[in-house]
Amino acid sequence: MSYSVLVPLDESMISRKILEQIRKFLRPEDHNLTLLQVIHPTVEEHDLPPAHAAYEWTPAMYDYFEKKQDLSHEEFVRTQQSLRLDLAEALRQEAEPLQAAGYEVKVAIKFGEAIEEIERYIQYNRVDLVAMTTHAREGLSRLLYGSVSGKIIHDLNVPVMVYHPPT
Repeated sequence: MSYSVLVPLDESMISRKILEQIRKFLRPEDHNLTLLQVIHPTVEEHDLPPAHAAYEWTPAMYDYFEKKQDLSHEEFVRTQQSLRLDLAEALRQEAEPLQAAGYEVKVAIKFGEAIEEIERYIQYNRVDLVAMTTHAREGLSRLLYGSVSGKIIHDLNVPVMVYHPPT
């Protein structure tokens, strides 16, 4: 039986330290890996073009705005798709040493808040273990940024392997 391991990564090098620990403790013949990178949306909800608000607009004004909004949305989607492809390629390159060591590795890119997307991935996919690095924030930093690993451990019924690398 092969176990499915979710490996959430962020843009930091410290998050990649878990990959060394995976190679030490999890045998490739027994574990399939999914490298998941969650990217905060490039455009905030309030940055999107506004909805049609005024009932006194003329049809010409409405048509112009509709075309402009569609172009903006298309550009946004193209940018997000391009970013997703670039990030997936970068993750595939990071997966190569793991694959060479015998692991079956998939990559996944999600846009959103890290905790929500990790939880959503676990909800809709078979995950037997989450393996991640902790930034080990303390004090004000922890209060402001929270703890992704702490939230995952607290909220989900999935075993979590957490590594706190030396600083």
